[in-house]
Amino acid sequence: MKVCYHYRVFLFFILLGNYSLLNSQSADPFNQWKEESLSSGIVWKHLHTDQMFNGFQNLNALFLDPQKIALKLLFEQNSLRKTSSFGQEYGAIAAVNGGFFNVERGGSVTFLKVGGVEIVSMKDQSTGNQEIRSAAFYIHKGIPGITHARDSLWHFHLHETSDVLVTGPLLLYHNERYPLASSPFNNNRHPRTGICITEDEKIILLTADGRNSKAYGLTLGELTEIFESLGCRDAINLDGGGSTTLWLLPYGVVNKPSDNRLFDHEGERPVANVLAIFTID
Repeated sequence: MKVCYHYRVFLFFILLGNYSLLNSQSADPFNQWKEESLSSGIVWKHLHTDQMFNGFQNLNALFLDPQKIALKLLFEQNSLRKTSSFGQEYGAIAAVNGGFFNVERGGSVTFLKVGGVEIVSMKDQSTGNQEIRSAAFYIHKGIPGITHARDSLWHFHLHETSDVLVTGPLLLYHNERYPLASSPFNNNRHPRTGICITEDEKIILLTADGRNSKAYGLTLGELTEIFESLGCRDAINLDGGGSTTLWLLPYGVVNKPSDNRLFDHEGERPVANVLAIFTID
């Protein structure tokens, strides 16, 4: 009887361990993605699961081939508009919210350069949060990149690239996790938006919804793990929270923005800048 009892206890803990794994990292929930090709070079994937990080997650991702699409920064300098409005106004096929901004007056609070013109200079950055101005997403001769603000090529990127958005924190750099400070911004679960570049130079734009019982949101460590699982080499955090929005033509807003605290498509927050995707004729 003792042998049988211990065997049952052993089996119980084995099953318990498997259950915990299923609900933390999941028995690969990524094989549950729903996938649709929007056009050549643009694939949209969606995943709503309760098998990731011990709770519900609602993820949307765009997988982009930079050889077949054009990625551009769009902005409002002294006002705000919704991500969907940016996309519709400029004739994009998709748009995702970009960097951090002044929620009252509009405009980026970090360095922003578009079409070779500085919209917000380094000296005019108006945020004291070092982490959200510690790195940058840039586009140089049509090719996107991610770099650290202290990288030896930083000044080259600032002066030579046509588009630069300072943001952060940096999550992955050359296949290594970048150290994250211990702070509520990093450690608490929130809606998140991020962008990564894979080993084969593809781009992934990702939104994770949050602040809802059907979408818990992610810590930045968890966002990093997702990017790692998708094969990302470099990854960076964009503005999140109520700003997190992914708009697609012809579907409209496809994630569940959280500003109205409902799990629907209506809680979109006006922002100051976006990353927009255009097809190449």
